[in-house]
Amino acid sequence: MRRRTYIALSGAALASLAGCSDDEGENGDGAETPSDPEPTPGAEATDDNEETTPRNDVEETAEDEDPTEPEETPEQDDDTDRSDAGTLLSVTETLGGDQPLFDADGIERLDGEGAVVTDEMTLGSGLTVVVFEHTGAGNVIIELEGDRTELLVNDIGATSGAVAVPTPAGSYRFDVDAGGEWSLQVGQPRAPAEAVRTPPVSATGTGSDVVGPVELNGSETVAGEHDGSMNFIVEGYGEAASTSLAGELLFNELGTFDGETKTDLAGVVWLDIEADSDWSLDVTPE
Repeated sequence: MRRRTYIALSGAALASLAGCSDDEGENGDGAETPSDPEPTPGAEATDDNEETTPRNDVEETAEDEDPTEPEETPEQDDDTDRSDAGTLLSVTETLGGDQPLFDADGIERLDGEGAVVTDEMTLGSGLTVVVFEHTGAGNVIIELEGDRTELLVNDIGATSGAVAVPTPAGSYRFDVDAGGEWSLQVGQPRAPAEAVRTPPVSATGTGSDVVGPVELNGSETVAGEHDGSMNFIVEGYGEAASTSLAGELLFNELGTFDGETKTDLAGVVWLDIEADSDWSLDVTPE
């Protein structure tokens, strides 16, 4: 059980959650995809259905023609290739591992017990992921305070998971009210090209998590299943998402669910899942 209650009938334990932010925001991930960019080393491909290959087809100059050599076209690095893996990465499972999914500043870890307001930290503009754990028996409420306040976690007892929240660049701190020991790990995903998946892909898990990265073109189908009794909420965000409604709400269901929807999201996307039990997602191309 977590923040942002979209369904009014989700129970008394969630009635105190702050509502989703104002209606302002960008469509999709808020980032514009440039058209026909010049190939540069390390650049990401803009179409998951096209393979980008180095251009080595410069014709040789005949001996009796102008000996001026043609300009060489820079070759693309191998890291422009997308991963062919069929499953999305779980932030909670890969955190602290060998997957370089986060920006150069890496992950910041915060630990505490009971009610604490943390020191300020600086976050860049873009999607921020918070992995949380609480081992106490009482309530745990975690808020991210900056230009606005985001309710990230509102639960009872021992709990763990991950939540994604778009953040504009600025200074932030966490306001934690907990009945026991807690820990937070904070980072901003900036996945390298070789870690980015392309549809069809799937993901499974239990409880709240953030999975990805997957490159979408705005025409995919997302199928979801949930085996719990409480909220099943899935939102998609681009890595550059920095406003409160920069993502797309894919599912907002209560209890057991099995269905699908179309998505307009395009670019490198992460999926934020709120659930109280087992769930699965499948992303397929048009």
